[in-house]
Amino acid sequence: MTTNRPLPSSAERAPGRDKKNKTAGNGARACPAVSFIGKSNVGKTTLIEKLIPIFNSAGLKVGTIKHSFHGFEFDREGKDSWRHRRAGAAQTVISTPGTLALVRSTPGDTPVENILGFFEGFDLVITDGFKTDKFPKIEVFRPSHYAVPMLGEGDSIIAYATDAPEFAFPVSVPVLDINDPAMVAGFVAKYFKLKIDF
Repeated sequence: MTTNRPLPSSAERAPGRDKKNKTAGNGARACPAVSFIGKSNVGKTTLIEKLIPIFNSAGLKVGTIKHSFHGFEFDREGKDSWRHRRAGAAQTVISTPGTLALVRSTPGDTPVENILGFFEGFDLVITDGFKTDKFPKIEVFRPSHYAVPMLGEGDSIIAYATDAPEFAFPVSVPVLDINDPAMVAGFVAKYFKLKIDF
């Protein structure tokens, strides 16, 4: 898929390219973050699954963040860590050989910039969701799934990933082929000036 829409200039880039995407909420230096937005079952997770090994093969350390409006229970009822949380622990860390998991109680939704502090030393963070955060976003859009794109002007959108390149999108940004993850990865790398070769 090709597009005649140029990469946004530095003056046109989304607000996420400013200091908000350089400093985590705890003051630590944060790595670049790009959010993939789209309705359920449109193909966000599948695209992210294909992007991660492309970036990994280029030598990048990639992390992901999944945003959900539904609560989840990390522990199994009756396990020690579950009992710690039920007793009132505000934060629990589960450590095993090769894996570390942190579960923290929060008063509400946590902004991406605060979560990025957990990704020190990473080259790129890919998020699934966070539609309202002011970070660069790529909307994964298929007209067969929903008729009108979710993002518009003022939503920090930097591109659409779609199977409908001729669709009349509301924002003049690059249109990427959802079925060409290398194209999407190349766009993200160029946008964030990541030093990699595809």
